[in-house]
Amino acid sequence: MNGLIHKLEAYKSRDNFPVKEWANRGLMPSDDDIRQGMNLAVSEFADFLIAQISDGTIEPVDLQDKVQEYFDERDNYDFDTEEREYIVDVQCELVQLVGVNCGDLLF
Repeated sequence: MNGLIHKLEAYKSRDNFPVKEWANRGLMPSDDDIRQGMNLAVSEFADFLIAQISDGTIEPVDLQDKVQEYFDERDNYDFDTEEREYIVDVQCELVQLVGVNCGDLLF
């Protein structure tokens, strides 16, 4: 479990939206302050997952329910469509780390 938490923590300390990766997505990079907000959204989600795991929610079906509730309650409308999609792609990486299939979630 500590290894999993360490992997989730790594997303909090790195740039999940580096400028060079935007071109690979066919996009112009967003401004630094927007990208900082996007990283904050990922960091908050990582904190959420870490809290769930620390509280003993480790079964994928239970985590899926908690993650769906998280997404249902969050508002990412401060970002444009491409930014939201990019955030969700990174959050899906986190979800997969905890054994949840991102395709089973509604965003």
